Amino acid sequence: MYKSTTINIDPALLELLAEASESLSTSRANLIAVLMYFMSRKPHRNLEQKIGIEYQPRSQNPEWRVFHLRLKRAEYNFYQDMRIICKMSISYIIAYAIENHLDEIMKRL
Repeated sequence: MYKSTTINIDPALLELLAEASESLSTSRANLIAVLMYFMSRKPHRNLEQKIGIEYQPRSQNPEWRVFHLRLKRAEYNFYQDMRIICKMSISYIIAYAIENHLDEIMKRL
């Protein structure tokens, strides 16, 4: 069974994601799954001081893109758990991972 969801993403980050997925010969959704798994394994932020869910900062670029994801139920639940653990929206987790960890993932793969 699948669950569909959407994320909002800056076009520049979506382009980075597209380029990386093309160079790895994988889909953007698969690369997002790798990024989410990486975020679950790597300490990345000081979470103790956060109270609620943090959302992406507003961008100067008004042209945010909507990206549709079709996830297996277990993947969807994992993404929701990551949202709670990281105290960030799923869109923000993905954007953060692209900005901070995509290069490292590309080197490893």
